Amino acid sequence: MMLHIGRHAFPVLDLVAASLRYQQFRGAKSSKVVPEGVVHDDSGAIVARVSYNGSVWPAVPYHSKLRPLLYAIGGVVRPRLSATDQAFLGLSAADRKQFDDASPRTGLHRLHAHKETH
Repeated sequence: MMLHIGRHAFPVLDLVAASLRYQQFRGAKSSKVVPEGVVHDDSGAIVARVSYNGSVWPAVPYHSKLRPLLYAIGGVVRPRLSATDQAFLGLSAADRKQFDDASPRTGLHRLHAHKETH
């Protein structure tokens, strides 16, 4: 995958990495000088867009019900979670051990793996 920000291009492993790289590139610059990021797959197709705050959005035209794929809050990238997933995360660590943390239901394994390897 490649993240394009204006005329700059950066290889990224996944959408989380694209969000983090965009936020690093943006730094404290104004949204007037930093365009949105565009993520392309290996074939060159646009797969996502990255907004000024680092949130990752589907590569579809904007509409009022469009929601981000990943939220970026204070430099932390989080998957969009359902109410069920939010309740799951509200459980104690001991209770969560009863569940499979590597479940694609929450996406937690991708975020934890990214933090541990980078």
